Formats: sequence, structure tokens, C-alpha cells
Amino acid sequence: KGRMEQRGKVRQYQAPAWTKSTLPTPPPPHRACLGHWPSPIQATPSLFDGVEMWVKRDDEGSLLSSGNKSRKLEFLMADAIDKRHDLVLTIGGVQSNHCRSTIVAAKEMGLSSCVVLRTDCSPEQLGLEGNLLIARMLGADIRLVSTADYRKKGWRGVLEDTAELLRKEGKNPYVIPLGGSKYIYICVLQ
Repeated sequence: KGRMEQRGKVRQYQAPAWTKSTLPTPPPPHRACLGHWPSPIQATPSLFDGVEMWVKRDDEGSLLSSGNKSRKLEFLMADAIDKRHDLVLTIGGVQSNHCRSTIVAAKEMGLSSCVVLRTDCSPEQLGLEGNLLIARMLGADIRLVSTADYRKKGWRGVLEDTAELLRKEGKNPYVIPLGGSKYIYICVLQ
């Protein structure tokens, strides 16, 4: 099947051989289909005389998921599904591309999403624009944390507290760190 027909599904993943000796744990066994890979490589004007420059165009590889963010989210979403989570949880700023991309990926994979957004605005002051508008349109559970609480607890503490609240609400959250950085991302580039 073509990649478009596989979008929103999880498939087997065979990590490159070199990852087996470099990862702290075994490579992920699955990958969600969120992008159109491999993305094209394009010649671009060089900033330096005599240097040929090429750019990997991950921006052309996915829709609302922001190119390279789709790559890591393919592994994170597959891991969440493999571990039978019903919701993904992450954190970022009010207009975070990572949060928006996570929400889009979760929706595409049939998972709920919750994002904790760092702001000193009230919910009424946030408005409806940019990534926040997309988050609301896709039905994300949006929670806010003040800058002071964020500094006091750190992003890990805020996520842990929110995950605990979600568990008390009967959810099974898969926690994605700030920016989506987890060891499984090392397997991504192809």
C-alpha cells in the first residue's frame, strides 16, 4: 500500500542495524504512519562560495504535523498505542508547534490529547488564533500553568501532576516530554 493509504495506522518498524549497539534499550518495534517519507532532498543556494548545499525537505513530508516533528511523533504514537494508552499528554507554550503537532498526530491515530500550556493569561484572554485555534478545533483538553508554577515545579513536575489528575479522571495518559524528546527519536532519520 502507498503511504497515504497507511496514514493513521501502525506498522512494523525495522531499525537500522547501527541503532542496536547505540540505544539504551531495544529499538521501537512499531511506527505510526503520519508522514510521506522519504522526504525530498533539494539543492539550495549556498551561503559560502564553492560549497554545495542540500536540504532535506521534511516540511513537505506531512500536513499539520510540522515535518520533522512528524518523524518523532510516528514513534511516540506507536509506543502509546502499543502500551494501550487512551490519551497523550504533553506541555509547551501557548503557540507551541510541538503541542499542535502532538494533538494532530493523536487525532489521526484515534487517541485523545491533553496539552498543558504555559501562560500568565486567563483562558478568556487566550483568544482563538494559530496553534491554539487548531488545538481547540481538534478537541484537545487544554490546561494552563502559570509561569511561576512552571518555574517552581519544572516541566516534568507539571506533567507528573497533570498525569495524576488525568488518572483520577479515569484516563491512561502517555506522557510526552517537552518537545517530544525521548530516546526512540534516534531511530527516525531515513
